[in-house]
Amino acid sequence: MAKQTPVMLDLVGEMCSVHDVPFTPVIFAHQIMQEAKILTADHTLAACMNFMESNRVRHAPVIDPAINAGDEPYFMGVVSERDVLRVMPSEIEKKKSPKKKNAAMRVLLVKVVTRKPKVVTPDATVMEVITLMADNHIDLIPVIEGKTIKGVITATDVLNLLIRLYGTVEKLLLRAKAHKRSANATDEEYEWIAPFSIFLEGTCGEVMTKMVHSLGPDSLMRSALEMMQKHTIRHVPIVDDKGALVGMVSDRDILKQLPSKKAGQSSGGSFRKRLFDTDPGAVELQTSLGSIMSGSSVHIKADTRRYDAARIMNKRKIGSLPVVDDKSRVLGIISVMDMMRAFLLSYGISGK
Repeated sequence: MAKQTPVMLDLVGEMCSVHDVPFTPVIFAHQIMQEAKILTADHTLAACMNFMESNRVRHAPVIDPAINAGDEPYFMGVVSERDVLRVMPSEIEKKKSPKKKNAAMRVLLVKVVTRKPKVVTPDATVMEVITLMADNHIDLIPVIEGKTIKGVITATDVLNLLIRLYGTVEKLLLRAKAHKRSANATDEEYEWIAPFSIFLEGTCGEVMTKMVHSLGPDSLMRSALEMMQKHTIRHVPIVDDKGALVGMVSDRDILKQLPSKKAGQSSGGSFRKRLFDTDPGAVELQTSLGSIMSGSSVHIKADTRRYDAARIMNKRKIGSLPVVDDKSRVLGIISVMDMMRAFLLSYGISGK
């Protein structure tokens, strides 16, 4: 992975020093990683679900515990809420066979864990981390040294970093503009203000995913599943007959309804293909989207600043926001991944 020079971060640090604005440079992965909340391969799905709920996480690293005295446990992979949901029985299955849920709960993580995930080392640059996450559309990256896990970096950690950077730039611009007026300084002395202002005032409409595929409340889950697979998306806006937003359906909403898949069973192909692989004749696919969608979805306008959208996502603990016009018609969706790509573009780095 090529090293990236954090030009903007360097300039922010320099200007903050000049204008006495507090700023702590963040360059390496170990500076933003958090302590890893770890599961072991012999944990059950029941333990995993309790763990995720109590720790309010959707992903967790999995280690293989040491068997012999003196052996070190080693990092095996990552388990996500999506992995767990895919193995759990649907509501229809639970009604038909109440014992099926109990059997699924006893499945060990060794049969569910995603092995060989993307990882970074503690001295990887923040730009390398963001590039890796944006290019591969992943929400968590383990930080590994040798075979030992040192921490994890989540999409939320990156979002928090961007929010701190936006906030610092906002304070810096206010102070610099005031100083420029009081000192009667020339535009040339403060030419750096323009690109910083562009960065701060960047809107969601500039970087949102504009090609949005929507469905109606009466559409079937089958249609949403096919749409997610075909277009590699995680969210489908649900609109009324006038195109106005009435709710959202996520891939997790779909996974909660799909019939269970045997742990360890793989059809090959991409992660998303394996995740959604199911019997095309499954009765669950006839479920209406109106019955599983999240209603009254929070949304924003195209001229909303990315800084403000990031704070909404952080406060609501969500990964995306629909963008609508004055009549609530969907114009696009902006996600944390879109935020990352926009940030990379400010460095001339193009994410996939």
